[in-house]
Amino acid sequence: DASIGLQVVEGLSDAGNDRWEHGKCYDPESGNTYRCKMRMTSPEQLEMRGYVGIPLFGRTYVLTR
Repeated sequence: DASIGLQVVEGLSDAGNDRWEHGKCYDPESGNTYRCKMRMTSPEQLEMRGYVGIPLFGRTYVLTR
């Protein structure tokens, strides 16, 4: 798979309280890059929100350890 080892998240800044903002996320399926933010919802789950413009216009992905 060509996406193995591909950097898909960059530039996130620590926003405190297990949150990171002002980053970029790359979607290898579409080939598009989106603004993104992340937050830890539990020790086992991370929510990543990719969006265009403002977070209201985006999609949330839940990553589980």
